[in-house]
Amino acid sequence: MLVGSYTKILSVGTGLILGGMITVADGYASYWNHLDGWARFVALLIGLGIAIFVIYRRLVATRGAPP
Repeated sequence: MLVGSYTKILSVGTGLILGGMITVADGYASYWNHLDGWARFVALLIGLGIAIFVIYRRLVATRGAPP
């Protein structure tokens, strides 16, 4: 997801971000029952932080791009 947020080619960056999100969601779904409560909380905070960072980077990159 982070590599996709820095990629200049919009379609490739979007694909990398979407692939990363699907991979993270699959990882959470597969091992959610095996995590302790604090690990679930930390994992969700990290995932939310990365998602917010990627969305922010995409919005800033889109605004600065010529039409």
